[in-house]
Amino acid sequence: MAGHSSHWYCTVCECYHLDTVGRFDCEAWRIRDKDTLRQQAEAWRTAGSSAAQEKLFTSTGVRYTELWRLRYWDPTRQLVVDAMHCVLENLVSFHFREVLKLNWQAAESKETPRITDVIRDTETPSWLGSVPNNYGHAAAGTLKADEWRTLSTVYFPIALVSMWGEGSQHPSDKVATRYRRLLDHTMALVSAVIVVCKYTTSRTRMTQYRQYVRAWAQGLKELHPNVKPRVNSHMAFHIYDFLSLFGPVYSWWCFPFERLIGQLQRMPQNHKFG
Repeated sequence: MAGHSSHWYCTVCECYHLDTVGRFDCEAWRIRDKDTLRQQAEAWRTAGSSAAQEKLFTSTGVRYTELWRLRYWDPTRQLVVDAMHCVLENLVSFHFREVLKLNWQAAESKETPRITDVIRDTETPSWLGSVPNNYGHAAAGTLKADEWRTLSTVYFPIALVSMWGEGSQHPSDKVATRYRRLLDHTMALVSAVIVVCKYTTSRTRMTQYRQYVRAWAQGLKELHPNVKPRVNSHMAFHIYDFLSLFGPVYSWWCFPFERLIGQLQRMPQNHKFG
């Protein structure tokens, strides 16, 4: 299947062309037909030349893989959209760093010092994962998915509500209204993260998750028209489909595999096979 830079960016539905990434009318999206995908994969496999294969791939976004030898293979259902990478490491990071520009590189930002104050001063339960006290600095390093989850559901809301919410001080009513809209937009994403990361799910929660993602996607277009939406903005809608298929994300997201990779990387070895 084609990657996120292709016009065939979605492995689940028939949305085509990168110009459609910002769509949020998810009820109208048609799931790709697995039999058609199989035919396209076979056509690619039996093409007479590399040039012919490349032409087919450009027009369909499908290449052959040995997985197509399995009669039950259906990439629209079995290539899951991982909530850890799609939502936590991508959308959350994208929203706070690139949309709101909450980092120390933004010299005019008053919010980033407030965030570090909240991280330092907030008392949290022992089971809650820690986050870097120097958020926004290069010295904080690359944040992990669980750190983004904690920041977006605990520390960012406390900091931003205290600065942008009811009772906060601003130069004018217009500025206050603008910040309140930014806060409501941000809280739509925060709510989506909270709902999708729960240990249990239901039809109601799945619907709530999709509503929050839609509100965030709509707000991104209205409040930040110069910000280009990412493919993950589209793929996040499809997590609803996989919640319906496989249940809570704890059953199928990538945290256990990433943890195993970390354990393997820390094992002593001599860089030689055998």
